[in-house]
Amino acid sequence: MKSNMGQDLVFYKFSRAKVERGDFSHFLSLYAPDELPTGRRLRDMMNSFMFSIEGWNQDPREIQMIPEIGQFYTAFHKAWPYWLYFCNLDVDVMTAMVLCCLPSTTTMQADGQV
Repeated sequence: MKSNMGQDLVFYKFSRAKVERGDFSHFLSLYAPDELPTGRRLRDMMNSFMFSIEGWNQDPREIQMIPEIGQFYTAFHKAWPYWLYFCNLDVDVMTAMVLCCLPSTTTMQADGQV
């Protein structure tokens, strides 16, 4: 799949088991800093990653309200702080990831409003 800017998108899905174990070692084996290209090839990777987590599809809570996911994304951010550079901005996934990394949040949902 191509993004709006024409580059290939990288879809990376973390399983529930990996989230619960805090295991992102496979991802790091592919995209550790010493595995990343430099120069133009690195710049071309900007806005090209889409992350997802599977296993909570039936959970009615927002992703950032699930403690295991929040802990996972916080640990992932510490291990690979570059994700903000690479995340695709054409989808809303990054918002949930950012909210998961905040030390605390207060949210409200009003009936009948999105």
